[in-house]
Order: sequence, then structure tokens, then C-alpha cells
Amino acid sequence: MEVDKFAGESYGQIALKKIAPTDPNFRLFYAGWLGSGTEREVMAVRGQVYRRALSGPNRGRLRLPVSGTVRSVHVTAAEMRDWEATQ
Repeated sequence: MEVDKFAGESYGQIALKKIAPTDPNFRLFYAGWLGSGTEREVMAVRGQVYRRALSGPNRGRLRLPVSGTVRSVHVTAAEMRDWEATQ
């Protein structure tokens, strides 16, 4: 099974908890700080359900996004600090 690269990070764990319940093929695909300058207080995190390719070089891998399944949440720096303190 493909690994969700963002799911191992604090913001990924928080985002998945906020988005739950999700499809087993749901993967996070974007995370970025909102705002400008050096203030880093809110991060946007997005995910989507993917389906496995049935043919081609990516056969059997989660590569094809399922339309209409994008979910977005905001994760604050305070939430990340709290999560990391409990781990």
C-alpha cells in the first residue's frame, strides 16, 4: 500500500482526525501555510480519494483522483504544538 507522506506529520495527523471518517484510499496531497510574512499560525491541508490504476505503468497503484472527493481543513500552529507535546 502506498504511504501517505503527510500522514506521519503532526499537521497530517490532526487533519485526518478533523476530516474523519475517510475512505481507505483517502490521501493528503497538499499542506501549506496561509498568510504572508513570518507569521505561521494556520496551515491549509487538503486530501482526496484516489483509485488504483487498472493498466499502464502505474497499474495497481493509487494514482487516479476521484472527482468530488477533495476535503480541506485548517490546522493551527497551537494544535500542532499540543499534538507534539502529547507524542
